[in-house]
Amino acid sequence: MNKRVFSTLDMTRGYWQAEIDEESIPLTAFTTRQGIYEWTRVPMGIHKAAGFFQDLVQNHILQDLMYQLCVMYIDDLCIGSS
Repeated sequence: MNKRVFSTLDMTRGYWQAEIDEESIPLTAFTTRQGIYEWTRVPMGIHKAAGFFQDLVQNHILQDLMYQLCVMYIDDLCIGSS
């Protein structure tokens, strides 16, 4: 099947949809004047966020479609169709 139309999606806020493992939540703690807070969803900017999100979407959500219908780079998705 030849691809004639390519659509792109930027999943900018996709990181915030992915949950952090319970044992990793304390590692995300930060302090403000109002108290100590911890992330329960993956925040953008932490060291492994990009790789974690790409692995989650590419290898778990879109695993059967990757490289047949779509390709992904970090949080950008390119979908080909006829």
